[in-house]
Amino acid sequence: MQLKLQAHWQPFAQNEVRQPRRSKPVNDRREQHWPQSVEHGNTASFEVTPSTGYVIDKVEGCDGSLNGSTYTTGPIIRNCSVTAMFKRLPKHLVIPSAGRHGSISPRRVQRVLHGETTSFTVTPRPGYVVRRVYGCGDSLSGDIYTTGAVTRSCWVRASFMKEEDAPMMSR
Repeated sequence: MQLKLQAHWQPFAQNEVRQPRRSKPVNDRREQHWPQSVEHGNTASFEVTPSTGYVIDKVEGCDGSLNGSTYTTGPIIRNCSVTAMFKRLPKHLVIPSAGRHGSISPRRVQRVLHGETTSFTVTPRPGYVVRRVYGCGDSLSGDIYTTGAVTRSCWVRASFMKEEDAPMMSR
């Protein structure tokens, strides 16, 4: 006997059954078609993969359990449905600021997804060097400053000094 397993993805319209697509808040990498047929008493497993900017909130139904991003049903003994719910990751502000005698680019405030990084180009005016760049992590390579994983809003500040005042090793 084959039974039907249906999957419902939120935040779609309530109780709408769809095959996940890459442009929606969930992707099923195995691109299974729903509903799935499962032999009586067997289990079914599938990957639940949120789109960029979302995380799995919870997955429930068919007496199953979520381990990482793999959802495994309990033994299927009747038709049942699995519902996956997602929540949007927060975005944080990264605010660039350059002191006199140089610039930081982009100059606009950056909106960065929780846990992601962003980069800025730090450029001194002629006759000046970068004195220090700090905030949101500390990674300056050449003239590119890359933040650490952004977990809250923060500032990136760049300061500059006259070239002749710079220590010998940084020239």
